[in-house]
Amino acid sequence: MVDQVKKYISWWQNGYMSSTGSCFDIGVSTRSALQTWADMLHLQPRSEESPMEGAHSAMLTKITREFSKDEYCGNGSLMRVLPAALIASSASNAVELAKESSLPTHPHPRCVHACMIYASLVQQALNGASKTELAISLSESINEIPSNISDTPIEAVLAERIGRYRSIQDWKRTTADSIRSTGYVVDSLEAALWAFFNSDTFAEAAIQAVNLGYDSDTVGAICGGIAGTYYGFDAIRDDWLRDLKKKELLDEATQKIIDHRKKLP
Repeated sequence: MVDQVKKYISWWQNGYMSSTGSCFDIGVSTRSALQTWADMLHLQPRSEESPMEGAHSAMLTKITREFSKDEYCGNGSLMRVLPAALIASSASNAVELAKESSLPTHPHPRCVHACMIYASLVQQALNGASKTELAISLSESINEIPSNISDTPIEAVLAERIGRYRSIQDWKRTTADSIRSTGYVVDSLEAALWAFFNSDTFAEAAIQAVNLGYDSDTVGAICGGIAGTYYGFDAIRDDWLRDLKKKELLDEATQKIIDHRKKLP
């Protein structure tokens, strides 16, 4: 987990893996958590009397304590969790990797569970699930205990909002003016899934997501992750691909994911 954190810090401070060569946008929660991590790692004892594993565990405990307040329920970890689902060996592994991805900056159960739910849906879409099946699985993951997500109840606020969608028809009956697409993690997840379930193409899903306004770039990215998995690469418009910044960086990362998946049992 600390290796993950160090890469996040490098992105924030040095533009590591950025399409522009610098960190051009970072949420308050993510910045605050990474600053806390950076300070702790800088002060970390180098002596053999302080085993690294124990020190890192103590750091995560501090992060969890400080950033598990409702004010830190942003969408910062949800927007980045897609690769965890793509490299996972199974649905259960996707859920576990999603949890590990969220914890360093967004340890609130609402954020963690949102990432777990999303990763599970992506993994199922990757394995050919239909939208009807995805909607039912989503409902079961929230409304059944134990579920395919967790042996314990999903965080209450998240469960109340997303759990009311029992089928794909419930998503389709919901109108755009009742969807909030803010940077709040529950709003972002609901908005992204609403755009996905109410689309017939990748472009339609993405356009509907960004047209909701507010935190449109992030909601578009979250929606694009599951829509791209579901509809496939060939469904993405060529003119959108041509305008990507540092496409070679994305191609390289994508190829690594493909190579990794080829090695999975």
